[in-house]
Amino acid sequence: MTLALNYPFLDGVLMSLFCILVVFAILFLITLAVRPLILTERVKSVVVPALQPIKPFGPEDVTDDDMMAAILAAAIDYRQETQKDIRIVSAKEIKP
Repeated sequence: MTLALNYPFLDGVLMSLFCILVVFAILFLITLAVRPLILTERVKSVVVPALQPIKPFGPEDVTDDDMMAAILAAAIDYRQETQKDIRIVSAKEIKP
C-alpha cells in the first residue's frame, strides 16, 4: 500500500492515457491492413444470374396411370407414417 501512496496521481493518469493511445493506434493499423482485403473481396464477387421460377407441380404433369398410382401410394404411405396433412410438391419419373 505504501507504493500507491508514493506514486503520484498525475503520473498514473498520463501512463493510462499513453496506454489507451497505443491501443487505439494498433486498432487503427489493423483497420488499415484489413481495408484492402475487403475491397478486393468486393471486386471478386460474381454476379449470380436470377433463377427461373419453378413451375408448380400439377395434375397435367402426370403422364400415365402408373405414375398417378405411384404418387397416390407414396402419399398414402407417408400420411399413415407421419399422421400429418401432406401436399405433393413434385414427382419424378425414374427410367431403368
